[in-house]
Amino acid sequence: MPIPSEFVLIVDPWCGWCYGAQPGLQRLREEDPQARWTLLPSGLFCQPSFPDAERRAYFWRNDRQIATRTGQPFSDAYREHILGDDQQGFDSSLATLTWHLLSEVQPEAALDILHAVQQLRYVAGDVSLAAHATLAGRFGCDPQWLAAQLAAGWPPALHAQVQQARQLMQEHQLFGVPALLGRLNGQLQALPGQMLI
Repeated sequence: MPIPSEFVLIVDPWCGWCYGAQPGLQRLREEDPQARWTLLPSGLFCQPSFPDAERRAYFWRNDRQIATRTGQPFSDAYREHILGDDQQGFDSSLATLTWHLLSEVQPEAALDILHAVQQLRYVAGDVSLAAHATLAGRFGCDPQWLAAQLAAGWPPALHAQVQQARQLMQEHQLFGVPALLGRLNGQLQALPGQMLI
């Protein structure tokens, strides 16, 4: 299959399989460093919930499967401080906003920013506002500016991106994330998930 000249990736930063896709994404980037990438948030986990112990145990089993298949690390800190804390809400809104804001500043680094945001959860085990604000310096932003923007909530542009992502998923009959589309012969089309995992 030829490598598309343009990719559209739809993800949620708290989706384990989206995190697991990072090595596959890196391979695609290396195959064609000139390819254009557009990243869109699906908003899949942007509704607060508090999973019970059974659901959290299911997450961990799924995470271990992802780790085995992809080599991506899921740390003890993540298991203890995220999955092990029944007061820890399951809501990717802050992570999604962080990714959006930093990507607006450095759009060419959107994939790297996504992975950095994912690592806060799955490696550092810290999904606080303060932890997200610390990413600012890595991507050319002032931490105080980022913290203030995070506290302000979602801007209209982020809501519009989620709507765009959902429309594309509906048009191309995509039912989960990560979802990858590519432009081939001038047409945007869904690409097989095996390209990512």
